[in-house]
Amino acid sequence: MIAMTETQPKSQEPRILIVEDARMLAVALRRFIRALIGLPSDIAGTLHEALERIDANPQGYTLAILDPNLPDARHDQSLRAISGRGVASILFAEAYDESMRVALLNQHVIDFVVKNNPASLMAMLQLIRRILKNQSIEVLLVDDSKIARHLAAQMLHTYQFIVLEAECGEQAIDILEHQPDIRLVITDYYMPGMNGDELTARIRTFRRREEMAIIGLSSEDEPSLPARFLKSGANDFMRKPFLPEEFFCRITQNLEYLEQLEEIRKHRDLLSREREIIEVILTKMRASAHFDPYRLRYVIEPVERTYGDLLLAARRPDGAQHVMLGDFTGHGLQAALGGPMVTSLFYDMTAQNLPMTRIIDEINRKITISMPTDMFLAAGFVEIEPDRARMTTWNCSIPDILVYRDDRILERLHSENLPRGIRDMPVKPGRILHLQPGDRIFLFSDGIIEDKNPEEEPFDFQGLEAFLTRMLAEDLPLERILVTLEQHRQGQEQQDDITLAEVTC
Repeated sequence: MIAMTETQPKSQEPRILIVEDARMLAVALRRFIRALIGLPSDIAGTLHEALERIDANPQGYTLAILDPNLPDARHDQSLRAISGRGVASILFAEAYDESMRVALLNQHVIDFVVKNNPASLMAMLQLIRRILKNQSIEVLLVDDSKIARHLAAQMLHTYQFIVLEAECGEQAIDILEHQPDIRLVITDYYMPGMNGDELTARIRTFRRREEMAIIGLSSEDEPSLPARFLKSGANDFMRKPFLPEEFFCRITQNLEYLEQLEEIRKHRDLLSREREIIEVILTKMRASAHFDPYRLRYVIEPVERTYGDLLLAARRPDGAQHVMLGDFTGHGLQAALGGPMVTSLFYDMTAQNLPMTRIIDEINRKITISMPTDMFLAAGFVEIEPDRARMTTWNCSIPDILVYRDDRILERLHSENLPRGIRDMPVKPGRILHLQPGDRIFLFSDGIIEDKNPEEEPFDFQGLEAFLTRMLAEDLPLERILVTLEQHRQGQEQQDDITLAEVTC
């Protein structure tokens, strides 16, 4: 047996009836509803006028906001009359007492708001929003007792939910498999065949907490029942009997949690899409047709699609070769932002036959004036003269630039300059080194030497120098460094961008 019921046929255009004899308050409420919810509403100052409006509106009202004490009726009379026309009400009362609560239970009343302070208008609007959302939310009620299902369904109808019913766990599973839009399951514990916690565990095999809530119910006093439900995957638990207000509050809290998660997912997906677009733009801006890999081998292994490491290479019109390896602070999107600017400067100025010192100083100036103060560029620059017999290097806070001759380290060129972008000052004179055919120059980012294993031991200079010596001796491909680093990490994730470049004289 499956039952699916709704409170009342919904009008094509939701409309609210405000039954309030305080005209200024009624007008203010109508304006709030129009401005913040976007719904039209009508005002009635008496019960007689309210009934006339209901009878004259063939599409019906979505709900009524009712002051129970009207000039021509007291609250019992007005409640019975409005609910008798099939219109659910939210009471907007001057005060609240226990006698009113008892009266509410016997009428077609959703809830009440006490109009005793300015915040009451916002409380009313929040409640209206909730009720309007409820009208499109499917709730599955699972209980083997027809009477218990009927009572719970009546309360759910009052709160404007679309209610589906199942009398056992197997029926509930069947409904859920065919009704993907169900957002809430309310299940009793003791049922034939499958208890409520067992049903909850079954449901969680195909519906996650983030997409559907489950509330367990029981009239038993077993202390372990709440824990059993929650451990099986329920979001909440209530003991029977419970007050309708508590029932509605628990349901509302669980649905609003799901809705907040959905909003977070939407914003996350939007940000992810925007990030993808930015990444594509930055990647295209960084990529340059001017990149010249003449006598250059390199490996780049970023942590993310956009990355902070830069490898630029070009030859001037006079034949001199420029190579730059840079590492912006951090990695990912923030670190990649400066890449296009530096790339453009490097290639444009190289094409103008300008010396590397001019390029370094202009990069420094641009980063200093254009980028945030906490973003800077550690970089190594190499300028090899046209006859390739001499080179000049500038190390601006990257790891040592290594020069190999005959498979052995000839020079370790230490940093002598601050990173670019910290201070607007000229770079120091570069280190000049005379070269022989076959000499190798290695530039690398600190992501290599700082790569750590599970014992927090870095790969360090010793590991890299040992690798380079073996690579040159055995004529291994440069890409083997990635395998070596992966073996060192022993399953740990890569933490920083990795770049290794080799220039051969």
